[in-house]
Amino acid sequence: MNDVDAHHDVARFTWHLGPEGGEAIVVGFDVAVLTGDGRIREVHGFLDRVPAL
Repeated sequence: MNDVDAHHDVARFTWHLGPEGGEAIVVGFDVAVLTGDGRIREVHGFLDRVPAL
């Protein structure tokens, strides 16, 4: 798992999808908005790299 950047009730983390030990096929990051008790209220996902069609 990658590091998580957080400030108040918002957290951001990057992720990748691909074969173990190989190059990532898809790369993105998610932004999570948390409730006052730390549970996830919303998740917004962004794709930085996807395979060409």
